[in-house]
Amino acid sequence: MKPIDPTTDYKALFNSMFLNESDFPNDTICEITGVFSEKAVERGAPDMTVVTLKNVETGKAYKKPVKLCNEMMDILYTFTKERATGSWVGVPVTVFIRHGLKAFGGIHNVPRFRKIKPAMPVAQTWMTQEQYNFIIANMSVEEQAKYCETNKLEAINKVLSNDADILIAHLKKRKEGK
Repeated sequence: MKPIDPTTDYKALFNSMFLNESDFPNDTICEITGVFSEKAVERGAPDMTVVTLKNVETGKAYKKPVKLCNEMMDILYTFTKERATGSWVGVPVTVFIRHGLKAFGGIHNVPRFRKIKPAMPVAQTWMTQEQYNFIIANMSVEEQAKYCETNKLEAINKVLSNDADILIAHLKKRKEGK
C-alpha cells in the first residue's frame, strides 16, 4: 500500500472534526496533551471523550482531537493503570491506523493506540574463537567451572564480544600481577 500524502489524499480534504487516517501516514509517536469530553454533533447522541495529541518527533500539537472509543480508553488504562483520565496526560503512545474496522454500517480505517515499541537493540557480536582461546588458556580449571556455573561462559556462541573483552582485560591484569 502506498503511503498517504496528507496534502492530496481525498480523506484529508474531508471536513473532519477529528484526526483520521490521513493525519497519520505512518505509525507516529505522540504524547497525550489533554483528555476531555466533547459535545456530540448529532442530536441525542451522548457526549464523547477525546484526546489531544502532540507529535513527539516534531514537537507540534495536532489541531484536532482523536475520538476515544471504549476500546481505546481501556488501552490507555492498561498503559497507565490509572482510572483518572487526567493522569493520561503526558503518556506517550504510538498512533497507528487500524484498517477495515466494521462500524456504523461501513468499513473504516481509524486511528488506534499502542505502547511505544522499544528501540532496536544495538547490534551485538559474539565472542570470537581468538577471544575464547585466550580466556580458556588463562583461566584455571576451577575458574572455568565457576564461570560456566554463572552462565557467563557456557559456550562460544553465548558470550558477547564485549563481555569477552572485559574478561580478557581482567585476565591480562592478573597475569601481569596488577
